[in-house]
Amino acid sequence: MQFKTLITGAGLALSMSNTATRTAFLNNMVSSVQTNNLDGVDIDWEYPGREGNTCNAYDPANDSKNFLSFLQDLRAKLDSTFGAGTKLITMAVRVQPFDGPNGPMKDVSAFAKVTDYINLMQYDINGSWNSTTGPNAPLQYAPGKGEQVSFATAISAWSAAGWPTSKMGAGVPFYGRSLTATANMLNNLSKIYAQFSPTAPKGDQEDELGVDTCAGGPAVYSGDWRYRCLRDQDLLSNPTTAVAPWVCTWDNTTSTPWLFNPNTNVFISYDDPQSLKAKVDYAAAKGLAGTMLWSMEMDYNNELLDVLNSFPSGGSTTGKNPAYFICNNSAWLAQSCGSGTACFQSGSSIYCNWPPA
Repeated sequence: MQFKTLITGAGLALSMSNTATRTAFLNNMVSSVQTNNLDGVDIDWEYPGREGNTCNAYDPANDSKNFLSFLQDLRAKLDSTFGAGTKLITMAVRVQPFDGPNGPMKDVSAFAKVTDYINLMQYDINGSWNSTTGPNAPLQYAPGKGEQVSFATAISAWSAAGWPTSKMGAGVPFYGRSLTATANMLNNLSKIYAQFSPTAPKGDQEDELGVDTCAGGPAVYSGDWRYRCLRDQDLLSNPTTAVAPWVCTWDNTTSTPWLFNPNTNVFISYDDPQSLKAKVDYAAAKGLAGTMLWSMEMDYNNELLDVLNSFPSGGSTTGKNPAYFICNNSAWLAQSCGSGTACFQSGSSIYCNWPPA
């Protein structure tokens, strides 16, 4: 296993809007790479062209244009200082391409030319900002329910905008989000979407009251649950079995598990080894370079990390992932997979016509 160490730059809107500030920031990053013998630079500007958070400065007309200029200058500076292609430039990005004046850009190929990899943040999709509960990191979204984006649409959106899948990393969360439903969700186990109370419940034992310095308001809990705490605090006795009064349910549409406590009406959406395996297989089939996670200390005895480590070396652009097989009607008739159709098995689920568009 080979490790790379990069310096990260974040909160860049104001730095990008001024040429002198942008140049100084670039030179400082390159100097840090040189002084500390680092492998490159990771840029964490998640919302160029949109607000993202209440007090973020943003400029829809110029943010992405300025960002591209910065990346081109950064690539030129790194190459001239250390040799062409010697140092990495990576970025953490949201589930849709960077915003221009008219919304997500249709062509980001110029960004890809000067960047080694993007890491897609395919999580925090549904939460307290929505009108209903829903999956934190759905593989596919449920039409008409929750946010209409997903792990899968993130890959297709960036790919359609000209970013090669071989230069993408699939992002997965090692944590979940909780909300308090207004009714017992166990009355309809197929319903992961339900009304909830506006105040998030206390999450795991490490969750503390905090104030959003941008939005202001009273101190509140995040409602976050690290996977490690789901296991340590005995919500789960093993990756797929809940401890009473908690009940664990699998949502087939989004390929995600969820927990519910009927005594408190607390709902938790999270990822487990089965849901991560589905994501890993999907990403490999689409030819992605690998995976990214947030964050490693949230795991429990490597139960989640071991799944990510099963990602085929270098990705798979041919559909020859070992998880694949050719369906045979006599064997998979109950799943209605046609003979000669590319499918794969994940836990107890059989997916036909894999990967979906």
